[in-house]
Amino acid sequence: MTTPALERAKALAAAQNRTIGMIANGARLPEVLDELCRVIDALTPGLVSTVLLMDPDGTRLWSGAGPRFPPALQPAINPWMIGPNRGACGTAAFLKERVIIADVTSDPRWPDEYRTLAVSHGLCASWSQPLITNAGTVLGTFAMYYAEPRVPDPSDLDLIEAAGQIALIAIQMERSQAALSMVSRRLIDAQEKERARLARELHDDINQRLTLIALSLNRLKSESAGGGRLHEEIAAASAQVVDLVQDIQALSHRLHSSKLDLLGLPRAAADLCAELADVHRVPIEFETENMAERLPPDVALSLFRVLQEALRNAATHSRSPRIRVSLRSAARRIELTVADAGAGFDTHAVKGRGLGLTSMTERMKLVDGELLIDSRPGEGTRLVAQVPFDRPARGSLTPSGPV
Repeated sequence: MTTPALERAKALAAAQNRTIGMIANGARLPEVLDELCRVIDALTPGLVSTVLLMDPDGTRLWSGAGPRFPPALQPAINPWMIGPNRGACGTAAFLKERVIIADVTSDPRWPDEYRTLAVSHGLCASWSQPLITNAGTVLGTFAMYYAEPRVPDPSDLDLIEAAGQIALIAIQMERSQAALSMVSRRLIDAQEKERARLARELHDDINQRLTLIALSLNRLKSESAGGGRLHEEIAAASAQVVDLVQDIQALSHRLHSSKLDLLGLPRAAADLCAELADVHRVPIEFETENMAERLPPDVALSLFRVLQEALRNAATHSRSPRIRVSLRSAARRIELTVADAGAGFDTHAVKGRGLGLTSMTERMKLVDGELLIDSRPGEGTRLVAQVPFDRPARGSLTPSGPV
């Protein structure tokens, strides 16, 4: 027979796994903590749980989660100052220890101005567990409220401690991912600056020098107009230099597209499709819909790099008779689609292994976007990159100023 304690332990273990899985799959912290609160609320009738998050200044708490917390009380707790007599959460964060307020109407640690408000919204008991890192930093609180005065029993204490630990793990994982994202952003920034520097050097220096060599060869070819082996060798060398100039121009464009800077993403994408169609001898159909010429620079650059990589993969590996590209703005997002009818691949087999796929995925994450790939062996590939319009402002991924 399953005991309530065993059922609770299983639910908590499932909640922890669910929390880690949601964070790993890119879910936002408020969504993760809300889901945790729903699980904890379901374990005890009448329970209302919340998570408050510590402000970077270390003096205030902000609402982080609590789907059953009365909405009318949200303005009162945003923000909630910490201190020795600031309710269960404010006191727990201040003292760095669990605080149990069995009855908010009589406990001196509950602020007088909020007693009636709390009781009128069904919050008569308040218990709070501080979320403390191994280094002793308070990241927030996990609180449990009841509609009647109540003292916790040992199982209640185990529950609030376990739930608090899960919330702490979620917050730390989200912060770790945010830190990794910042490192990734800086690496891509450095990469883009180096690309721009190399592109300028190829275009402004090496290309000019090769052009001078081509002019010299043409002059020598004219002077050896009498024909013969020397004339043929000079003509062949001149043709090779011209081809090399064109290859370097194409390489410079792939490293850093000046068209993207000057003309915007739609024009740059169209030119890229035409260029690669010519290089790889495969038709690439391009269409655009409702697109503004100018997008935030980091969004335009990230989508352009995804398009470059997706077209390179399709043209090189898919053996598709044609490739279709669309760039459109709809439903509060920008959507880039690259589709082919080629060989396809097993997305599960290559997950985490393809450097190109990893690069595209990371670029989408940096602009709060998403990369979706639908492919099966023998059935072609459809890649969709989506970026929302209402994303928060980020640092630019584009080079600025001389390198």
